[in-house]
Amino acid sequence: HMLKPIFLLTLLWIAFTPALFAADEVKLIDPKPITPGHQVIPLFPSGHPALKALAGADKEEIFTPGKDGHVAKVNNIHVPTIELYLAPADKANGISVILSPGGGNKDLWVGPEGVEVANWLNTLGVSCFVHRYRLQPYGSATDALAETQRAVRVIRAHAKEWNIDPHKIGHMGFSAGGEQTARLALTYDQGDPSAADPIDKVSS
Repeated sequence: HMLKPIFLLTLLWIAFTPALFAADEVKLIDPKPITPGHQVIPLFPSGHPALKALAGADKEEIFTPGKDGHVAKVNNIHVPTIELYLAPADKANGISVILSPGGGNKDLWVGPEGVEVANWLNTLGVSCFVHRYRLQPYGSATDALAETQRAVRVIRAHAKEWNIDPHKIGHMGFSAGGEQTARLALTYDQGDPSAADPIDKVSS
């Protein structure tokens, strides 16, 4: 007599569990480049525990153009990235800078505090990486910090490929992005040698 209820409960679990799992599965949208033709690198691979599927994660990022027609700011960021602005080979001096734009953790002003700065620094031989970090309701001291640290690791791991010196990576933040500069300076680590992900083994 005891087996019948257990059997029925098992059937119910099998019937409803896939539906419960499916509700949590939201396909994150791959970000497009701010500047056409530039390479965008997601900081975490698909399925990484650092990624979360909050409201709107199944929709594209929102690009708002400025008066010149170029992208001024970005919203609805769920997949943190760096966009590559590498210095010309004949000018590159090995120095690189991660640029974290500001916007009060509600907007991300990637144009005036990202792309424009990167284009200027490229003329000085400095390679740049414009960081699109996650905004509210993500946490600046948790989610955004994790990806800022990850950005350093990713760049250091690709130093040879991107023609930069792994010991000359800087970070420049504007307003809310400056929080990331400070947090990074206070919480860096040497990497986890036992990590399964090779990027997590690299120093931040």
